[in-house]
Amino acid sequence: MAKKRSKRASKTSARRSKRKGTAGAAVPRRAQPKGVINAWEDDPGAGAQPSGGQVIQRPVPVLRDQPLPLRIVHPASAPEAKPHPPGTAEFRYWTAAEALRRGADFWRALLPGKSWEVGSILPVDLDFGVDLNAFYDREGLKFFHGTAAGRTVFSGESPDVVCHELGHALLDSFKPQLFDAASIEVAAFHESFGDMSAILSALQLPSVREGVLAETAGVLRRSSRLSRLAEQLGWAIRQSVPSAVEPDCLRNAVNTFFYRDPDTLPTMAPATSLSSEPHSFSRVFTGAFFEGLAGMLATTDTKNEAALLQVSQDMGTILVEGISAASVVPTFMSRWPPACSLSRRPDSPLKAMKRRCGAGSSATAFCRLRWRWRRRMRPRASQPLQQAQANRRRFQRCNFPWPSMASGSRPSWFMPPPNPSAFRLPARRLPSGRRPRRARIRRPSLSSRICCDGDDSRWPKPLNQRPKSYAPRRRRPTKPIPTNCDAKEDRWCCAGFVSTAGLITVEYRRSAPV
Repeated sequence: MAKKRSKRASKTSARRSKRKGTAGAAVPRRAQPKGVINAWEDDPGAGAQPSGGQVIQRPVPVLRDQPLPLRIVHPASAPEAKPHPPGTAEFRYWTAAEALRRGADFWRALLPGKSWEVGSILPVDLDFGVDLNAFYDREGLKFFHGTAAGRTVFSGESPDVVCHELGHALLDSFKPQLFDAASIEVAAFHESFGDMSAILSALQLPSVREGVLAETAGVLRRSSRLSRLAEQLGWAIRQSVPSAVEPDCLRNAVNTFFYRDPDTLPTMAPATSLSSEPHSFSRVFTGAFFEGLAGMLATTDTKNEAALLQVSQDMGTILVEGISAASVVPTFMSRWPPACSLSRRPDSPLKAMKRRCGAGSSATAFCRLRWRWRRRMRPRASQPLQQAQANRRRFQRCNFPWPSMASGSRPSWFMPPPNPSAFRLPARRLPSGRRPRRARIRRPSLSSRICCDGDDSRWPKPLNQRPKSYAPRRRRPTKPIPTNCDAKEDRWCCAGFVSTAGLITVEYRRSAPV
């Protein structure tokens, strides 16, 4: 017969089971606060003007969400979470908080590490002093304010600047070797990653995606509000130093700069030229990144908002995988595309980065060659049918699928992984159709005891035409032998020696008149 439990024992057991269930359960995320706040869409400025940015309403951000929590230390207390008008301190606080949380939410799903280099929480100071600047050190993010043409500009009010500095902290969290590397290219890549972080974080907003597609008509490689970074801060710097920044922004991701050895560049130059200063030199990689982003969108079937969102997430994955696999060397910009090509990702951004970043490794060159091969082997209407069939047979030897004009179930930019062992180029032929003859080096006969060939037209012979020595390294005992070239006294001839083992040796540099 079961024993009857007392009420006290039942209450104790219930409390124990409640504590046990609470300890075993996963820690839930903080509840999303109700309400919305006002914030800038991407920047307070618009083009060459310091104002004109778009104000949007966003959910109230929770900065301490795990992973990658943040904390604004100045101002110390958060204002009331409600829509505040632009130009107020409350509006600047929530604009920066929304940009910080949006950027951290985008990258935390892609990064291998889930903690900051500075500690468990990243501190942020929205007004550290007077300067037209912002920076990240291993203590936190620092933003400033400055005055230009009678207007006070806060660098922490621009989501572009906030996400740029957040990109420095994110890159330092999973690749800390790049922070102290003594290399111009590494420092420039740090700045470029900040710009790429600002671009990809902005694409997480539906209003930005719709506005960019409408402005560029689906051609993303055109200059737009997405490629122009920090318009208001660029305007403020342009009031004192007009040639230091772009005419309509701080930096533009749509540019025509190609890689050059930074040691050959000037240390400072106007914004229209390339210099070895890290912010200026970073435009090489940022331009290659943006060209690859536009190329991935151009290959999609539908160039709409959903496709642009997916392309931004794919590009973020490519960046993280490539940076994690790349070795930290002085030529870091040229090492990133080869490391990225090892993953099964679209080759179109790799081709752009190979062309603009000067990557010279065999892996990236193979990817570029494979793209050229596919285009060259695609049959054209002007080609005869027999030639097209021959091209197809030659192409199938490379173990690659024949490219179809119609799009299949896979994306149009999908390519199989490189297989250099199966790749074989066709033989190069002369315009006449014949193969070029290879140069052959004829060795002198070992059975001949003649030290010169009897041709008196050119003597002494050039070094590349004289017989070479085949004597072993450890010389055997030798004795001189007379020459049989019938040379006269005013001619010079090589002194020949025959070893006791019966081997012929010829030494050029020991010559004597005969």
